[in-house]
Amino acid sequence: MRSYVITVLFLFLISFIYVPSIIPSVAGFAPSMVSGYAFPPAPPVKNASVVNPYEAYSSYPAPIGISFLGLGPNGPCTVQTTQVKGDVLVCALQGISHYPNGQVSDWIDFQLNAVLTYVQGGNTYSLWIQDIAIIHTTQTEISFDDNVWNFSARDANVSGLSGNGKICPDQNDQTYYYYEPAGYPGSNYVTSTPYTIKLMMNVTTNSLNEPVICFWYNDGFGWIKYDTVTVDSPNSSNVYITITGENYTPSGYYYDLELVMAGGNGLSCGVLSQAEAFLSLYYYNGHNFQEPLNTYNFGVNTGERVKNVNSVSCYYLNTGCLVAGVFLGTGSLGTLYTQNQVSEIKVHTGFSEGDLIAYNSSLPLDNATSLSAIPYQGGCAILVLEPMSYGFLSYESGSLQGEAELNAKPGGDYTITTPTFSVTASTTSLLVDQGTQGEVTLNVVACGDVQIQVSSSLTTNLPSSVQVNGETELNLVIPPNTPLGNYVITVTLTLLPGLSKTIEIDVLVVLPKITVTVSANLVGNSPSSPLSVLFTFPNGTTESVPVDTTVTVPSGTEYQFLNLTMGNERWVTLVCSGVLESSGTITATYYEQFVTTFSYSVQGGQGYGQPFIVVCYFGSQESVSPGSYWVDAFSSYHYPRELPGSGNQERWITSSTQGEVNTPGLTVSPYYVNEYYLTVPVIINATVNSTSTELTSGWFVQGTTIHVDNNTIYLSKVEREVITSVSTGLDFTVDQPLTVQVKTLTQFLVTVNSPIPVRALINGTNTTLLSGWYNANTTFHVLNLTYSPSTGTRYVILSAKPLEFVLDNGVNVTVTYQKQEYLTVNSPIPLKGYFNSTSFNVTSGWYPYDSSITVANNTYYVNNETRCVITSVTPETFTLTSPQVLTVNTVKQFLTDVNGVKSWVNQGTQIRLTASIPIYEVGKYVGTYNVSVNSVITVNSPLTETLVLSPNFAFYGIVGAIVAAIAGVVIYFERKR
Repeated sequence: MRSYVITVLFLFLISFIYVPSIIPSVAGFAPSMVSGYAFPPAPPVKNASVVNPYEAYSSYPAPIGISFLGLGPNGPCTVQTTQVKGDVLVCALQGISHYPNGQVSDWIDFQLNAVLTYVQGGNTYSLWIQDIAIIHTTQTEISFDDNVWNFSARDANVSGLSGNGKICPDQNDQTYYYYEPAGYPGSNYVTSTPYTIKLMMNVTTNSLNEPVICFWYNDGFGWIKYDTVTVDSPNSSNVYITITGENYTPSGYYYDLELVMAGGNGLSCGVLSQAEAFLSLYYYNGHNFQEPLNTYNFGVNTGERVKNVNSVSCYYLNTGCLVAGVFLGTGSLGTLYTQNQVSEIKVHTGFSEGDLIAYNSSLPLDNATSLSAIPYQGGCAILVLEPMSYGFLSYESGSLQGEAELNAKPGGDYTITTPTFSVTASTTSLLVDQGTQGEVTLNVVACGDVQIQVSSSLTTNLPSSVQVNGETELNLVIPPNTPLGNYVITVTLTLLPGLSKTIEIDVLVVLPKITVTVSANLVGNSPSSPLSVLFTFPNGTTESVPVDTTVTVPSGTEYQFLNLTMGNERWVTLVCSGVLESSGTITATYYEQFVTTFSYSVQGGQGYGQPFIVVCYFGSQESVSPGSYWVDAFSSYHYPRELPGSGNQERWITSSTQGEVNTPGLTVSPYYVNEYYLTVPVIINATVNSTSTELTSGWFVQGTTIHVDNNTIYLSKVEREVITSVSTGLDFTVDQPLTVQVKTLTQFLVTVNSPIPVRALINGTNTTLLSGWYNANTTFHVLNLTYSPSTGTRYVILSAKPLEFVLDNGVNVTVTYQKQEYLTVNSPIPLKGYFNSTSFNVTSGWYPYDSSITVANNTYYVNNETRCVITSVTPETFTLTSPQVLTVNTVKQFLTDVNGVKSWVNQGTQIRLTASIPIYEVGKYVGTYNVSVNSVITVNSPLTETLVLSPNFAFYGIVGAIVAAIAGVVIYFERKR
């Protein structure tokens, strides 16, 4: 792997002073970046099925840095994480950004970009999330932005996001989320090179299981969380930052993680005049932030680009950490490094969490201890490093605990442990009989060369150093010829400077003695003061030693196990003394015992005896009368449930029959109550001492008050017993054995299924038959009576089942009926119509409820010359749902014959007898009335009128006169001529 070694020596310390500043706006520069805040993605991949890293960019210009696409020599892979991080060390940076609209600015940015995925409602959604550091390269001012874009579908808009920022459209009217923090430490911060910027994004869920995105930065003021964005998608699952080389997003983008240098924003392209930056990319693997195994030197989703810089694989000499070095120059887009060129190392530390330092073992160790440690959890850390020889230092709670070494090769996949440096001795107090050899075993756990230093007046056999690779044992030997006396041996073992362990061993060389182990078996708890054994030595002196120890004493020593009493508590043994003749073990069994007082009390009554209590004494059960006794601690005791003298009608009983002796000085006094037996042949309801319950045969405490509820006893849903008398009375007190005799009357339920009142002869009495309980053997006869609830409405019983019965069980009386309504017909003529579509004569009377009636509009003929014509029917068609009045109006008509023209004319109609008669004739009407032409007559009966004509003699006379006059004139003129 081509690598560049970066030795970053911060021998100079640059103090960063936070000076808030406002950069003045210059036309054509800053406004292009500030106005939109948009950092849109590159164009999506079109119709690709296999992920091709060069589909988005295959040549310069491109976003340059480091990216993790989930692609490697062994094929695609998928990583899902909740945190990603990018570190940028800027040593030199000058340049300008060219925008698509022709504007330019002094802004160059570093973008940490990833894809958030989540599942909601069975669908998977993708959001492109960006944490961006923007550098004004002229003034070295650092500001920050975040963006969120929707990768769930092509040209998808962002909606339903809430945070410090807002949603707005880009130049293509595609909406996205953005926020530019202001007023935060390190935001809009002016600095100078070299400087470090760290970006981080993590995802989680809230109480509604909505995805939550947190954006962070750290430019020397500590980690600042400047925006928390919540996705309005409750009940989401599988919320992760996803990196995969298996497929593209639904919108045609990469599921990648990238940290790149690019133009200012808005699809701008940066042109650098100075560039020296080192980019480190990490994702959280569940233990620690890890660098990817396979990376590329360019970004794929980022829309902003640079064109005259190149990204090459580098590493830090003292740590082996991999970085992308971005420098001025040209190169090609491709892999930065692959898993075949680096080493993957899993380091197990033995601690649930801590810190790990990986360092170049060829460098001085002092350099390593000053390096930044890698925090981890879960017992291990996973590192991806440049292949070389490494040392690993494990810290727990800030303290160096262990070390390991590894010579890592390219493509290596290693698992190592950093054993915790420890030294333990088989004993730190050694008793040696003179003339015998004593040994102490030192168990050393370490990895590396351990230096050994011994401080003692004795000569020891330990070496000055030992190489340990995991665990080894060193035997410290005390020679047999060591003089009598007390010696101290101090052994100091040093693994690393500042990592040492010291063991101090006391050695006592004495004359030969026998070794006795004193032990005790405890039945119970251990005392607060130790149990002890008294040794009486052959010289008459005595010494008391605690049990569970091993001692060396002269042969013939007498021993006695001592009992221990502490108030109402003691530890005592039955076998307690003897003489020691040889080495071995002496054992005694101690019982912890408490003073316990056993008593009892009785409610009342006479004729009972005292109880005998079963207790545990030295592990065996014994029966004792009431009194105070030593009994085994935490043992159980048992009282008889009933006192002597109890029988089947009277007894003395307690519920506190047993318990545990769990405290010293305990007093046990169960209370025996006096009870009498109550015989109840039939279960009844009662109130016993103010509590409602069923009263059955059983034992009742003396003085119990009972009120028998005069409640009916239901044998079934249709049969019951009604209490008529109680032998003890309804209220009594239990002060002797009693029998409660209850007399009852049997009743059965009669259910009347009828919406109308029903009359019946009940035991010969005419009364209304209602649903209810009736005495057994009651006789019933249902009467068939019509029920009229109101005028014009009645119910006619059609059947009643059963009609007659004697009550010996529950009975359902079902009555069928017909509801009828009365129809009143007011009509001067007979009517025809339809009753439920059947022809009938419409007359006044009772008709079934809900009948359909239609009156036919028929003319009624009194005779051939007289008829009645219906003029109105109210109502004409109706459904009978209530009493109804039918009113019919008619008009009488007569047949008239006027000069041979026949017609029906309403009674009382006046007609004029007209006729067209020649002038030479005269006429008149002759018939029912003899009247002249143009006479008016009133029709009140059938009539016939005939026009009779006769000559008009007056007319003829006038004509003759005129003719004669004309003739005379003619004759006159003839004569004149």
